Amino acid sequence: MALVGCTAENFPLIEASTRAVLAALEAHVVERHSLFGTRPSMAEFGIYGQLSQLGTDPTPQAMMRADYPYTYRWLAHIDDMSGTEGDWEPGFAPVVAQLVRIAGQVYVPFLRANAEAADAGAQAFRMEAMGLPYEQGTFKYQLKCLRELQARYGALEGAARGAVDEVLGEAWRGLLA
Repeated sequence: MALVGCTAENFPLIEASTRAVLAALEAHVVERHSLFGTRPSMAEFGIYGQLSQLGTDPTPQAMMRADYPYTYRWLAHIDDMSGTEGDWEPGFAPVVAQLVRIAGQVYVPFLRANAEAADAGAQAFRMEAMGLPYEQGTFKYQLKCLRELQARYGALEGAARGAVDEVLGEAWRGLLA
């Protein structure tokens, strides 16, 4: 899967960022299943879509069961939460800020390096995140993702923009503004 950066050379960053996400979730899902209240959002289902693969593959599943057992259990709950009623809570749970911070450490440098490489006509890019190197081919789909994030951020107004800015931090604002 070198096309999407899954190589032996990139494994240290992939594992470190995965463990960071799992650790953030682990602390949250002991008490709660949802990130924004008492019902699931698109965020839970998006995270589930990524992490469910880890929950079924024997090697990462063993790691999850040993090191992040509540997150492993959470996957089973999210798998069956469609139609769950509940309420949204104001503000952001601490886990949301942690996940956004992790994305700022990893995904922001990735998006920036990929966009710069694409602008330069380069076939590949290199970057560093969490103190670890990463290299892959320039990925056009991620340019679309960056444009969509920028457009959605640009459409935010007033209180919504202020609330999001509080969570994003400098890494994100520099990329989205």
